Amino acid sequence: MCIRHADYINDDQKVHSLLTSTINGIKKVLKKQNDDFQMTSFWLSNSSRLLHCLKQYSGDEGFMTSNSSKQNEHCLRNFDLTEYRQVLSDLSIQIYQQLIKIAEGLLQPMIVSAMLENESIQGLSGVKPTGYRKRSSSMADGGGDNSYSLETVIRQLNLLNSIMCEHGLDPEIIQQVFKQLFYMINAVALNNLLLRKDVCSWSTGMQLRYNICQLEEWLRGKNLHNSGAAQTMEPLIQAAQLLQLKKKTQEDSEAICSLCTALTTQQIVKILNLYTPVNEFEERVTVAFIRSIQVR
Repeated sequence: MCIRHADYINDDQKVHSLLTSTINGIKKVLKKQNDDFQMTSFWLSNSSRLLHCLKQYSGDEGFMTSNSSKQNEHCLRNFDLTEYRQVLSDLSIQIYQQLIKIAEGLLQPMIVSAMLENESIQGLSGVKPTGYRKRSSSMADGGGDNSYSLETVIRQLNLLNSIMCEHGLDPEIIQQVFKQLFYMINAVALNNLLLRKDVCSWSTGMQLRYNICQLEEWLRGKNLHNSGAAQTMEPLIQAAQLLQLKKKTQEDSEAICSLCTALTTQQIVKILNLYTPVNEFEERVTVAFIRSIQVR
C-alpha cells in the first residue's frame, strides 16, 4: 500500500527509499537471527509475498492476465520496479537457502540413529549381526548417540511444517523444502550404510523399509505426496530391498540387477561386500556372486 501511494503521488525518492530500507531491514534481521527457523520462515513468506505483489501490480501484461479488472485498476502507474523485483527475488532465494541450512542442521544429527540404528520394529535386535550388539555411536556423521527414534524425526518434520504453514508460505515452497530435506535424509542414511558393516544386515533392511514407509505415510498425511520428496528416497528403498533379497543363485543376481536401478554398481557391490549374516545358518555373500553382479 505504501508503494502504491508513493506511485500515486509520483514520488520517485519515496519509492526508492522505501524499498531500499525494506530490503536492508530484512537482511539485517536475518543476519542477526541466522539460526532461527521461525524468523527465517516468517521473512521468506513476507519477502516472497511482496515480490508477488510487485509482479502482480507491476502493470506488465504478462502478469495482468490473471488479475480481475478491479486488481488491474490497482496496478502501478508511474514506476517500473523491475530492478527492485530482481533484488527481492535474489533476497528470497538467499532466505530460502538459509531456511534449508537451518532445517538440515536440526535434522542431520537424528538421521543415522533414527533410520539405521534405532529399533522401530520391536524384537529385531535379537537378530543383529553378532559382535556388533553394543554399538551406540555413528561413525560417518559426527557421531550421534542412539537416542533418536523415527518419532523424533517425525516430530521435527511436523514442527517445521506447522511453522511454515502458520506463516502462510506458498505451498510450492513448502513442497520444495521437504523435497530437499528428504533428499538429505536419503543421502545421509545411504552414505552411512555404505560405511558400516554392523548395519548391513537383513534386520536393518526390515527396519529401514518400515521407517521409509512411515515417512511416506507422513508425506501423504500432510498432503505433500506430490512434492517429489518420496521419490528422492528411491536409492535407500532399493538398498533396503537389497539387504532383504536372497543372494545366492543366478536368478537372485538377475533380480537384484533389475530391482536396484537407482544404485550404482559400486554401491551394490559395496553393500554385498559389507553384508553381515545375522546368524550361523546364513552364509556370507560369495565372491562369485558379487562377480556375477559386476558382470551384469
